Amino acid sequence: MKRNLITVVIPTLGSKNMNGTLKILNSNKNIKKIIISLPKKFKLKNYKKNIKKIQIIHSKSKGQVKQRISAFKFIKTNNIIYMDDDLIIDNKLVNNLLNMKLQMGLKSVIAPIYLERKNNKKIHPLDGDFFFKLKKIIHFFLFGTPTNFKRMGTVSLAGSCYGVDSDYVKKNPFKTSWIPGGCFIISKKYMINFDYFKSDGKAFCEDLILSHLLKKNKIDLYVDTNSKVLTDGPAKLKKYNDIIDYLEGHKLFCEIANLKNFRVKIWRFLLIFRIKIINYLQK
Repeated sequence: MKRNLITVVIPTLGSKNMNGTLKILNSNKNIKKIIISLPKKFKLKNYKKNIKKIQIIHSKSKGQVKQRISAFKFIKTNNIIYMDDDLIIDNKLVNNLLNMKLQMGLKSVIAPIYLERKNNKKIHPLDGDFFFKLKKIIHFFLFGTPTNFKRMGTVSLAGSCYGVDSDYVKKNPFKTSWIPGGCFIISKKYMINFDYFKSDGKAFCEDLILSHLLKKNKIDLYVDTNSKVLTDGPAKLKKYNDIIDYLEGHKLFCEIANLKNFRVKIWRFLLIFRIKIINYLQK
């Protein structure tokens, strides 16, 4: 297998229009194959069939992790890029990720910076308005989270996580404790290939679990500030079902990471309290 060839894997339910992204991926010489992983009985809609590198497969079960695993046996390259189906990318993304991956070595995983598709604002800012600063102070006292640049790329003792703001990165790539699961490049040899997300709900905290397992295997995690993707804004836990799914994912992460402390209980109490408020307002 050539050292610089890539297989792109996109788990999806088939409803997103990915033609723009697929066209860019198809034109990249370093990409050998684009695997679109659908649950059985799901179909890919809004799909232009003239994209040659695409292989559509069907997994037995629905779920981001399960659909990734179903694609694994079809991968014949050293490198894999896993990508969500709602990303907007440019022509530079794949090569930037690959070049950084080759620079940092086999036992590295590289992820991009995330920007909001509507306005190009940073999804993981380090600084903000008064209420943002107030939230940072609250997280500092409740969860022990730093308020300065040391906060970037960390996972708190409560199991809450914080992204990377490229404006505060002094040295690229930026080494982190976790990477978002929406887009990253990894060596096939070191990808976790078992179903570590034992939940049927949305894959909240899946990326925290994967990051923990990779670090446990001595894999270094980095964010490359030259690589950027556009996506929807950060998920806000305002819906009852989303909070329930998040609590389930968070519980799985805390069990795997052996997080057992009063800060975890506070974080979960605050979320359960939010559920109570939502239930009250909906009556």
